Amino acid sequence: MTPWRALGPALAGAVAIIAGACAAEPADEEPTSCSSGVPIECRSPEGALVGCCPESDPVCSLDGTHCYEWSATGGGGGAPGGGGSPGGGGSPGGGGSQSGGGSPGGGGSPGGGGSQSGGAGGTGGAGTGGTGTGGTGNTGGGTCVDPNGEPNGTEATASNLGTLTDCDSPGGSVSGKLDGSTDVDYFSFWGTDTTGCLVGPVAKTTAKVKLCVFADCPGATVSCSSGTPSTSPGGRPGCCVPAGGEVGLSLDCNGWTDNATVYIRVDQGAANACTSYTVDYHY
Repeated sequence: MTPWRALGPALAGAVAIIAGACAAEPADEEPTSCSSGVPIECRSPEGALVGCCPESDPVCSLDGTHCYEWSATGGGGGAPGGGGSPGGGGSPGGGGSQSGGGSPGGGGSPGGGGSQSGGAGGTGGAGTGGTGTGGTGNTGGGTCVDPNGEPNGTEATASNLGTLTDCDSPGGSVSGKLDGSTDVDYFSFWGTDTTGCLVGPVAKTTAKVKLCVFADCPGATVSCSSGTPSTSPGGRPGCCVPAGGEVGLSLDCNGWTDNATVYIRVDQGAANACTSYTVDYHY
């Protein structure tokens, strides 16, 4: 049998089938070859001669009873796969997403009547996603600035309020801001004991902050007329209230007078917030 001609993947059309009878051998004997008039041998899968075809119709049917003419065109080739779409660019602030690759093209269906399959479709190209660049956030400006200046978070760096006497009925007042719950503000003044007046350091505030008053003089002895007893980090005796209100001290120093340095401490403002306060005080 003449070998089949290869079908090109780009050829379209169906194989034209032209029916023709194969030349049969005499029934009374088992033929082993074809004559020169019909030289194309049609054999079964086991190799037995089942028919003969002329050169004009050289294609045998499977059972050897028909001969076919080759058509000029073979089965249609598969259509080429579509290219992948390019990936979209990344949005500002976030990284760009990777685009998915194009789907491979489907194989072409075989042409009608032809035995060879159509060529495989082309593979779609993979799209490449763009990479976005994140934007830079603005730097926040300072919104919680203590008017008394920083640092004043220790007894050694306390803001100086000057001098008061125990005859100062109006006393003084100071305002400030706490930046969060860990900020601490210290203030100090020199208190003098004047003849005819009584020493009794007092501080008060309406803000929801912890307020303390400590005294420093030789042999200082303190009792709390309001608030609870406390000791400063520097070892000075005093009194505190936990969430605003009044702190009052009864102070006694060694010697003829009760002159003393008084420290006012304000801390424990609201977490992650700027807490404003005003403290009134006298000696």
